Amino acid sequence: MTTQNPWQLIEDKFEVENQRKADNTFAIGNGLLTQLGCFEEFNSGNTAKGTFMEGIRTLNAFSNLPDWTSIILRLNAEIVDLSTCEIVNYQRILNMKEGVLIRKFRVVTPARKTIEVEINRFLSLANLQLGVIKYHVKSIDFQGNINFTVVLDGSVNERIFPDADPEWNVLQSRTKADVAHLWVQTRKTNCQVCEAVSFEFFKNNSLKKTNATKIEKSNIAGYAFGADVVAGESVDVVKYVAFVNSNQINYRELTANATQTCIDAKNKGWGVLLDENKQAWKKKWDNPELIMNGDLEEQKQQIVHLFRQLQFKNNN
Repeated sequence: MTTQNPWQLIEDKFEVENQRKADNTFAIGNGLLTQLGCFEEFNSGNTAKGTFMEGIRTLNAFSNLPDWTSIILRLNAEIVDLSTCEIVNYQRILNMKEGVLIRKFRVVTPARKTIEVEINRFLSLANLQLGVIKYHVKSIDFQGNINFTVVLDGSVNERIFPDADPEWNVLQSRTKADVAHLWVQTRKTNCQVCEAVSFEFFKNNSLKKTNATKIEKSNIAGYAFGADVVAGESVDVVKYVAFVNSNQINYRELTANATQTCIDAKNKGWGVLLDENKQAWKKKWDNPELIMNGDLEEQKQQIVHLFRQLQFKNNN
């Protein structure tokens, strides 16, 4: 990890054996939600998805929510899996000043197709019920279809703990044209959570209408879509996700509230939501009590400590 900028934690080498440790190091949060730094795309390495919400527990532990980050990337039929690809210029950056997690890399797949990828992710400090991801792909030498599967995945715990009893009951999985949702209930504590997802798709920075395939399984909801590209062209997906729980509002209103919150976020768009998040973090850091002293390394340690306090303080 590099230390030139005290506001950033930077991982500049992808190490398969250290993924779980790095996923914890690069966690983000906004006081209500906590998200491990695991990858959006499919990853066959030693990693585990983790999303946790204040007050949502199974007995003495936080419940791992359905995974909201999943964006499966395909080049034609080939699934991009960093653990099986050649990776060049890899970086994972935690920007603590703005509460944003960034990954950048160039990847050569086993089929010898080369793309550049940049992903930005944040849990909004301006609206604690929102998580947003922007996933950018540029073709270097690939000609064909770049396809995305953008879902809420309620089967995440079954993959992590295949022999354990299910943690959730899925009450409803539904996908409509503009928004999909997954409504779940903890088995042992009767906590209910609804996650809702919508997306925007861009080709060469222009918003593109898609005839997305709807995905509506017993524990997965979302969309699949894509576009044909040639070398030099790019595509972007912006994924908007809302989180609502029965500790906040009546369970009868969960799905309606989550879907409307998600649609409202999409109507604002990536740029506005990112700016609101940055301004909310700036207000936190402008607190005169948060003054950094000492040399560069001491400042970094202070910032890391304060960042964890600020983003997770409601979870203590």
